[in-house]
Amino acid sequence: MKKAFLVFTTFIILSFLIMGVIHNAQARHDAHQQIQTMVDHDLSTIITIAQGAVAQKDYARLEEKVALWGENDPNIVTFRITFENGRSLADFHREVTSSDFLRRTRTAMTPDGRTILFEIVNDLTAQNKIVVEHSLSFFLLGTITTLLFIAALWTILQYMAIRPLRKEITERKQAEAALKESEERMELVLEGGSLGTWDWDLTTNGLVLNKHWAEMLGYTLDEIVPHYDSWKALVHPEDWPGVEKRLKEHLEGNTESYTTEFRMQHKSGRWVWVLAKGRVIERAPDGTPLRACGTHLDITERKQAKAALKEGEARHKAMFDHMSNGVAIYEAVEEGKDFVFVDFNPASERIESVTREEVLGKRVTDAFPCVEEFGILEVFRRVWATGEAEHFPLAFYHEDGGISGWRDNYVYKLPTGEIVALYDDVTDRKQAEVEREKAISFMQRVIDGVPEAMMVINLDHTIV
Repeated sequence: MKKAFLVFTTFIILSFLIMGVIHNAQARHDAHQQIQTMVDHDLSTIITIAQGAVAQKDYARLEEKVALWGENDPNIVTFRITFENGRSLADFHREVTSSDFLRRTRTAMTPDGRTILFEIVNDLTAQNKIVVEHSLSFFLLGTITTLLFIAALWTILQYMAIRPLRKEITERKQAEAALKESEERMELVLEGGSLGTWDWDLTTNGLVLNKHWAEMLGYTLDEIVPHYDSWKALVHPEDWPGVEKRLKEHLEGNTESYTTEFRMQHKSGRWVWVLAKGRVIERAPDGTPLRACGTHLDITERKQAKAALKEGEARHKAMFDHMSNGVAIYEAVEEGKDFVFVDFNPASERIESVTREEVLGKRVTDAFPCVEEFGILEVFRRVWATGEAEHFPLAFYHEDGGISGWRDNYVYKLPTGEIVALYDDVTDRKQAEVEREKAISFMQRVIDGVPEAMMVINLDHTIV
């Protein structure tokens, strides 16, 4: 009997030891899966925020939100957002001594087609410590209970059956609490980025909207009927066909996401430009879309700025093409030792008797070898180096140097680093002055050569 008891006790202890090892492995796997799920959820949300920040070029706010998120989550070691070319958008890092990490990466596209890389590294030390402690407690409790209460085996076995269920419920509640906290944190970030969010139930066409979605159109949530038809009614009629086309393409599974720009009518009657992004997040087994989520971002100011820029460029081009002064724009090469033509207006073509195509992309020293001899190249170098504009006085350019005639130059530097030479061809005026001086000199010689007194009178009877 004693031998049977020892064998049975040894068997129970070994059983608990094996169960402890299995439990430890399973708990570690479950914990990692839980972290991965939370990280993937957070990454999906922060991707939307980053795309909005890039669209508005509000990189400082994005970096602030990433730093705030990292500081609030002690398990985050690294959170990095970069462009594909390596340019950093946001970078959070915490120094730790642990060597057990979980790394997750994602990529996303910006509205202008650039790729953003997302990387997040979590420290698993705390989670693994909890797992080990739980597993050790599991083993010790089972062994001690078996040794002390072998007669109450059924009670112990019943307890062991209930405990994992209780632990699972606890972990589920913890996961739900962590998810709720993460959602609240992301909501704060969304509010900071002024992003309107929408959640579309395609089975009923019902919508769940946040307050920013309504506020960017001048409404409160209570004033908006949360339905697909209400949204469609607010879209500009001219924009709707394009919106419907892109939406249909995504719903049919032909695109990875839905992205488009369109106008929506504000409560005041004006039109608000919106950048809409979203994707289907749930489909039926046959592929039918069931649910889609996304964001709206007010890009009216960006659109207006773009239109104003386009209008300004057109106006400046018209001035550039029709002004009577010659205008040549140069880009510095070899650290400002030489300059390459990047633009040449029609007046310059007429003055220099060359076409724009003949000089664009050429060095000024190749197109007009005389520029260094006449001193204008040195003016270019000084203006490029100092940024201070200079007036180059009236100068004559010889025929054998590639330029013929008198030029009056004004040279200045653009904020882009290019330099501009604005000049006039004053050859006719200068030649007239030269001819007048020659005539005066000739008359003086005539007068000086006459032995008798001479008086020259103009037609108005004034004495010259």
